Amino acid sequence: YYTDITLSEECIEDLRWWTLFLRSNTGNPSRAGTAGSLTASWGDGSGTGTGGTYERLREEGVMQIWMGTWAPHVKVYDSNWRELRTLLGTLERIHQEGRSYVRGGTLFYFTDNSSVYFIIKGGSSRSPELHKLARTIKMMEIELGCRLEPIHVPGLLMIDQGTDGQSRG
Repeated sequence: YYTDITLSEECIEDLRWWTLFLRSNTGNPSRAGTAGSLTASWGDGSGTGTGGTYERLREEGVMQIWMGTWAPHVKVYDSNWRELRTLLGTLERIHQEGRSYVRGGTLFYFTDNSSVYFIIKGGSSRSPELHKLARTIKMMEIELGCRLEPIHVPGLLMIDQGTDGQSRG
């Protein structure tokens, strides 16, 4: 019953995530510790570009907007990878700006990509590249100290909201 095995680098990275998660003991709260701290974020990265918005819901009119174009080497990745990378880009921007209001709160991420919704909700993917991004996103969620809640919305709503145009490069 005892067998020696060699763990893959991906498996070791997953174990690192579990170690960080268990040390931080964030668990899965039924509601955020700071219930008044809600942040809405929209993201789209399926086209030639990427972009998103985020705003603290208690501060009307204070919306951060970002956008960019994909580098040529990204063309080999599918739209699910680009959409997940867009979410990670949003989290990285929030972290770099030191937006401490997300700590203890809930960050709602609106996307029209159902794969992104299911990957983030479940925390994993069978695709190695998508799983790697999901793990990094979950690590960033721990780093920010918030609860990331993906919400799937119809593409027409993304168009009405304005984020959809940011992925056009």
